[in-house]
Amino acid sequence: MAKKKMSLGVIGTAIVMASYGVWKSQENKIKSLIPARVGSFGDIIFQVNSRTVLTPKKLTHTASASYGSHSMLSGKPRLQYIGPSLEEVKLEIVLRADFGARPRTQLAALHKMLQDGTTAYLIIGGKPVCELPMVITDISETWDTILSRGELWQASVNLTLKEYR
Repeated sequence: MAKKKMSLGVIGTAIVMASYGVWKSQENKIKSLIPARVGSFGDIIFQVNSRTVLTPKKLTHTASASYGSHSMLSGKPRLQYIGPSLEEVKLEIVLRADFGARPRTQLAALHKMLQDGTTAYLIIGGKPVCELPMVITDISETWDTILSRGELWQASVNLTLKEYR
């Protein structure tokens, strides 16, 4: 038995192509609203989309070890490995109202995490930066742009995070 080819004709093809174009434009609109997650730290989501840009920059990850020094009689001291030190991450975040970041809201959330001792994993690119959760040990903020009514338009925040064991 031979299969029949289905033909849409000119009008049917035009309808399918038009509806595909509408669907494609809707798909692109929806995709622009879905955030490209750069990462997160607790409730702070680092993302880029058509409405929001909130990304860390100048991220520095430090891992070190502790050593004890033992004095030697008539010789140089000797080191003894004690163990790994706590890992530390320093990063800067620029909060801009025109990029959808709401500086005061984000600063309040970061200060609450600091005051409450909230532990969270720092996730960048879908992977934790450190094996264990981290806490904020230091926040340094600079209010870069304040508008005439006292609205904070742009702030730079430097965070220090330490591994929590």
